[in-house]
Amino acid sequence: MLDRIGEQLRDLDSVEPGRGLMVSLGEVSARVFGADPVPRGYLRHVLLEDSAASAELFGRLLPGARAEVERLSEVHGEQAPDEERAPFQMLCLILGPLLLERVMQPRLDEPMFGPEAPARRSAANQQLLLRGCYGLPGCGLLPGFR
Repeated sequence: MLDRIGEQLRDLDSVEPGRGLMVSLGEVSARVFGADPVPRGYLRHVLLEDSAASAELFGRLLPGARAEVERLSEVHGEQAPDEERAPFQMLCLILGPLLLERVMQPRLDEPMFGPEAPARRSAANQQLLLRGCYGLPGCGLLPGFR
C-alpha cells in the first residue's frame, strides 16, 4: 500500500508547469483513496488498531508528508507557518475522511468516496492549505461568520 502511494507521489515530479502542485496532490489523493474501498479499509484498520504496526505505518507516512510540505513551500515561495506541525496537519486533512468515513457518511447526501467527492474534498483542502481560512478571501466561510 505504501509503495502504491509512493509511486503516485513520485509521478508528481513531472507535474506540467503552471498546473499547480496542490491540484496534482489532490488528484493523487483522490486516486489512491477514492477509487477502491480496499486500501481505505486497510489503512483505516491499521491506523486505528493502536499497535506497533499502526505506529510504524504512520511513521512511514510522515516523511512523505514532510517532503510534500517542503515541496509546496518551495513551489509557492513560502514556508508553512509551523513547519514541524504542517506534515501532521496535511495527514489529518488527507486521512481524516478515511478514518471518520463510517460516522460521517450517514450525515452526507452522497457517498464520501463517490466519483466526485474526493476531488471536491481535495479542492477544499487546497483552498485551506494555500489561503488559510479565517478572514481571507476565497475561503468559503459561512455568511456572517467571522
